[in-house]
Amino acid sequence: MITFAFESWDIEQVIAGAQLENAASISMLRKLGMQQSHQARVWAPVRTRYETCVFFSLHKAMWRSVS
Repeated sequence: MITFAFESWDIEQVIAGAQLENAASISMLRKLGMQQSHQARVWAPVRTRYETCVFFSLHKAMWRSVS
């Protein structure tokens, strides 16, 4: 999916987020080569509350160097 995003669309960065407690999703984002960028409180409408999420990013130049 990341390859498709960089090769098919003219984007410079992919950003993804996961709930802080979701260790499996955070692990997957790291395995994809994404780097943690920040944490933020976001509204989770299904749970009707704010939750802390951790965000990751991968720049196109970095993706090229590891793919």
